[in-house]
Order: sequence, then structure tokens, then C-alpha cells
Amino acid sequence: MGEVNNKKKERDNESKEEIVISAISEENTENEKSCSDDEKYTNFKSLDLDDPNKWPSIDEKLRLYLIECEPCQINMETFPINTRGRSFSSFHYFRRLPNGERIKRSWIIYSKSSDSVFCFCCKLFNIGVVSLTTNGNNDWKNISNILNRHETSTSHKKAYQNWKELETRCKRGKTIDNINEANLKIETEHWKNILRRIIELIKTLSSQNLAFRGKSDKLNSPNNGNFLKFIEFLSKFDPVMKEHIRRISSQEIHCHYLGKDIQNEVIQLLANKIRFRIITALKNVKYYSIILDCTPDINHTEQMTVIVRFVSTTENETTSKIEHVSINEHFIGFIELHNTTGLNMTEVILQKLRELDISLDDMRGQGYDNGANMRGYKNGVQARI
Repeated sequence: MGEVNNKKKERDNESKEEIVISAISEENTENEKSCSDDEKYTNFKSLDLDDPNKWPSIDEKLRLYLIECEPCQINMETFPINTRGRSFSSFHYFRRLPNGERIKRSWIIYSKSSDSVFCFCCKLFNIGVVSLTTNGNNDWKNISNILNRHETSTSHKKAYQNWKELETRCKRGKTIDNINEANLKIETEHWKNILRRIIELIKTLSSQNLAFRGKSDKLNSPNNGNFLKFIEFLSKFDPVMKEHIRRISSQEIHCHYLGKDIQNEVIQLLANKIRFRIITALKNVKYYSIILDCTPDINHTEQMTVIVRFVSTTENETTSKIEHVSINEHFIGFIELHNTTGLNMTEVILQKLRELDISLDDMRGQGYDNGANMRGYKNGVQARI
């Protein structure tokens, strides 16, 4: 029996850890996810990168996407010839210096749909109202002079500089989006760590049956209860909680998750998880007994304690033989009673079983006190059930 009890305690501890992890996950479902590049640029997958004439209005996301994809320079054996017998030539993708050296003009992009050329960087940043930025230029007779004037203009130089700086930041992950995403990830991790500590503290105080709150709800004040005192204690040694207390003291944050409403909410989350596991285990074994008792609380309100009792077994995975048998008693909750007659208590119990989705047909035992309204053989709860 000692070995059985030890293994049961181990299973209970594992269940408690899973409950804490589940509660954290449900509290922060959406805060810790960051979009991948594929998710951020989903709307641009159908974009024709080779044709700048078909690009929509350029916003910040599209600008980053185009820079990451880099400009595409189309090379064709023969470009379309216009009515004047002239056409674009890939020769213009390069600039010839006085010493004969050729430098690639990576900023020139050709559009098939409009048979014209655009300036990639000027179009990205919409600098200067020129044909190379808006509708493209196809004056093939004068295109050499147009490109030479354009690449020496102040507006083009500024756009080119902006393009290269943003490209460098993209490669290093130093764009505003990257920085904001990194800050968001750090802040999310901070709050996850805070929640882990709060939930673990709530679980510890609950398991030790200690009161949470005192006469005051303020940090660093006398008689503010066990919960806040332990938070103050943690802040002296734990850097995460120390930073949290600093933010609260300096009024950087107003939502700190240390109030009584959050405490009650976390307790309820843990209680719901525990109750769900109990009901699942009960359904797996099918048959059960119920134990009920009534007592008034400090406000003289009659409360009914509901406990279920069932037998569970553990089988060997290889031989399928039963290795351990254990008797389990689990507290389900309190039911507030406004009428202590046998009829009313029976209806309340049956309603509670329906809420928990526990079948009355699988009940094999009942346990009550000696009150006539409970054990009465005519109108008591036991007889009615």
C-alpha cells in the first residue's frame, strides 16, 4: 500500500504541473505568437515582381517585401519596337564611365506591360514626380540622357541612399518591425514569467490552506495578507519579480495581476482544470458513489459539500494485467442551499450532476449524515434519488 500511495502522489504532482502549464497557456493564447515572413507577406504572393507598372500603392510592408526580393532586371534578345522603330536595350542597365569602366545600374527595372523603364528606389519611396517614378519612361531616343540626368539628381541620390540603408537594416534585422517584434517578444516573455510565479504562489498557498488577503491590498503595507507578502519576499531575490515591482512602484503599469480579482480568477481556472480531470477519471471507471454533507458557513448560509468516490485501476502496458487498485475520494465543490427540504436538496443534487455531465444511472452508493431530510426512508434525499 505504501508503494501505491507513493505512485499516486507522483501522479498527482505531475497533474498539478500540467494544470499550471494549461492555465498559463489559456491566459496567454495570443500574446506570444510572432508572424513569420510567409505570414507577413501572404497578400503579396500573387504580385508580379517583374512588372513595376502593375505594383499597387506602396506602403511600408510592400516596400520591405520588394527590397527583400530585390529588383529584377529583364533581359530579352529583342525588346518590343515602338512606332518610331526604336526599343529599349539591356545596354542601359550599365553606366559607362569616362575611363571605359561599366557600372551596373541596379535601380533600373523594365516593365513589359507598359514597355517602359522605372527607377526602383524612387518608386519605392515615391521621391520626385518624374516619369521614372510614376508611369515609366519609354522615350528610347533620349533615354540615355534621361537616365544620366536622373542618376545625378538629388532626389534619386536620396532615394538610393534610403533604399540601401533599409536593405542593410533588413539583413541585420534592424528595421522598425523587427525591433518592435523583438520588444514584443521580450515583453511577452516577461508577463509569462510573472504569471508563472503568480500561479505557482497561488497553488502553494491553496495547498497549504493559507489565507490570501489581509486588511490591506497595497504592496509594502502592514497586514496586506500572505499573497502580497510573498510577492514582496520574491522581489528581494528574484530579478523578474523585482522588475515587476519596480514598474508598479514607478507607475509604469497599472495592470499588475496582483489584485484580488486576478487571484480569484486563477483559483477558478485551476479549480476548473482539477474538476475536469476528476470527472474524466470518474467517467473512465464508470461507476461511483456520492457523499453529501451540509453545514453553515461563517455567514450562516447552508452549504452542501459534494464528494465523489470511485475505484481506479492501473494496468501493465505489456501484459494488460491490473497492477494497482486505488480508492479515490475527490471534493467536487460546495452547493449553496436556500431550502433544506429533501425535495429541494434532491433537485439541487440532480442539477449539479447534469452540469458536470455525470450519469445518475452509474451511481452505486450514497453517503449522508443522520438528518431526516437526508436519510429519511420516505421523503429524504437518499430515498428520492
